[in-house]
Amino acid sequence: MSNFELIATEELKNHLFFEKERYARTITLGNLKGGVGKTTNAVLVAFQAAMQGIKTLLIDLDTSEDATDLIFTTMINVLDKEPNYETTLYKAMEENLPAKEVIIDVMDNLDFIPSNEDFQNYGKLLDDRCNSQKEKDFYLDNYLESIKSEYDLIILDVPPSINIYTDSALVTSDYVVVVLQTQRKAFRKSKKFIEYISKLRETYELGFVTLGVLEVLLKADSEYDEQVIYQAEEYFGQENIFNDQIKDMRRIKRFDWSGITSEKRDPHDNQVHRLYGRVLNDMLNRIYRLESEA
Repeated sequence: MSNFELIATEELKNHLFFEKERYARTITLGNLKGGVGKTTNAVLVAFQAAMQGIKTLLIDLDTSEDATDLIFTTMINVLDKEPNYETTLYKAMEENLPAKEVIIDVMDNLDFIPSNEDFQNYGKLLDDRCNSQKEKDFYLDNYLESIKSEYDLIILDVPPSINIYTDSALVTSDYVVVVLQTQRKAFRKSKKFIEYISKLRETYELGFVTLGVLEVLLKADSEYDEQVIYQAEEYFGQENIFNDQIKDMRRIKRFDWSGITSEKRDPHDNQVHRLYGRVLNDMLNRIYRLESEA
């Protein structure tokens, strides 16, 4: 798949984050089809980055609140912390409070901005305050500007549709990862997603880059999955497919109920975290290569 030599994460941290003035690389994980593993992957990549000492902010921009549910479940069941917060992202924006007011400390190196049902009113807030579509699309980017220098990575989870939430995330992003579940509908929607973000980038002359396609397998060693993988490699190019595939794993499914566990003596936990350690390393390598060539 990728045909370049991978650099170890520890060395990449020095190159990307510690040798220069801190500024966040913002990454959106998306697809226009729901249920493809987008949220789970966004949360686990953020979790893995934090575990490796990378100061990370995860933001849930999906009004379904799935990332919020997973993080809060982890805080309560695993970290023994109550996810208390005094205001929501929407209320903070409505009342002109700074973004730092809505940040929740999850664990060392991981902060979180949750979603809430009141975020469904975000579009109306923008209608009242903005005079153009461009102002609306850039509103979130401007709002987050004050906190970006506090982080190394910002990971955005977005809804599986074209709307103001997705546009806002893309406008503030440096990089995009397409999450592709190995089914025909997801492949078709991923192509539409690529087409859409290309148009948005051209419309606003944005600088974000697609890092690659992360494949999520419905079933390992399935002929049908292999057909979708082949089609994806043909369409996107092998070099644009992440090295590791996210296979159907019971432990990842269990995290929805138990929260994200990381017991050192648990082989299933270790298997998941080793996998996402490799995915994170692949992402950072791609970022480093792109920035070195710029």
